[in-house]
Amino acid sequence: MAFQAAYYGLYGKSECTYEPAMTKTFFHGRTEAIRSVSDASVDFVTTFFSKKSSNQEKLDRLRTALKYHTKLTKECSMGLGQDRHLYALECVWDRLHKDKKKPKIFTDKGWKILNHTVISTSNCGNPALRLFGFGPVVSDGFGIGYIIKEDGIAFVASSKHRQTQRFLDTLQVYLMEIKKLLVSEKYPSGISSRQRALELEEQESKMDNNGYSYFDNGNSSESEHSSISNGIMSHQRKRIGKRLILHATDD
Repeated sequence: MAFQAAYYGLYGKSECTYEPAMTKTFFHGRTEAIRSVSDASVDFVTTFFSKKSSNQEKLDRLRTALKYHTKLTKECSMGLGQDRHLYALECVWDRLHKDKKKPKIFTDKGWKILNHTVISTSNCGNPALRLFGFGPVVSDGFGIGYIIKEDGIAFVASSKHRQTQRFLDTLQVYLMEIKKLLVSEKYPSGISSRQRALELEEQESKMDNNGYSYFDNGNSSESEHSSISNGIMSHQRKRIGKRLILHATDD
């Protein structure tokens, strides 16, 4: 949802978005393509950027979109997606009937749009990595890799001819705004300074090694690195409640 919202906020439209779903349940299973754009996701992003929408409406639309996306992801992981199946059929046709006219389904405008992935995304599940990324798959697209860590999310976005830094800035603003909405919903009368301090202590107790595995830094002592990084963090990070740390990189 975040990538779709950031793109909509920057360009005012929704584009074909891809995310892989693992099909490791099956023998020699690899991936299925999750086509993330749906009626629910479009409804959410338009509601989110509408000046007429209330905070509760934005959160309600977000949860509806996430619920559908979760359902779609599970179906794709179970082998119930359509993308790889149709692509395999096209490959078989090209191999066996390369001199014949393709079936209409593979010359349809919708098929072309589906295979022109403007927003190609992938999540790397190894939290020990600092960054993860790849290039766009089309000339007017974005390639977005991200790693979800315990204390934040690391993003790497790349493009050939697009506004990559502005996209990352818009993505960051969106995530902070969603955080603000969720905090306001949880604390409708406002969060007290005491509660903020308690949440800070809880968050800091969970944070270790500045978001990276200590294997990355070359030090042999995990506890030594932890004490050093904790001292640095107190000077580098603002105390603003529960923190979502975003790592932005150049193109």
